[in-house]
Amino acid sequence: MKIHSDILTERDLYDALATAKAAGKVPDGVQVRTFEARSRQRRRAWDCRLEWLGVKAFYTEHGWWLAEVFRADPWAVCGPYKGELKFHEMTSREFTHGGAAPRVQ
Repeated sequence: MKIHSDILTERDLYDALATAKAAGKVPDGVQVRTFEARSRQRRRAWDCRLEWLGVKAFYTEHGWWLAEVFRADPWAVCGPYKGELKFHEMTSREFTHGGAAPRVQ
């Protein structure tokens, strides 16, 4: 999945996964792998792979990780999701914390 951002750093992508793990939403064995990429949309971009035991992680793990990525940058573009509001809309708000509404953009 390609992530574009003006705000995020590569470290933020790893921290988002650590936060999702600490909340008990993602198993400890899940890892994120990042590869710098080019972006015409934002200042920075990465191709990211979320893996669990060497294979692609499931939808749920991706969802909780992306929820944390969008908490760090609500305007990021992550794959088909053009910002936090679109992410929550397209995932039927499945990845909100305690039903908290996403910030208005």
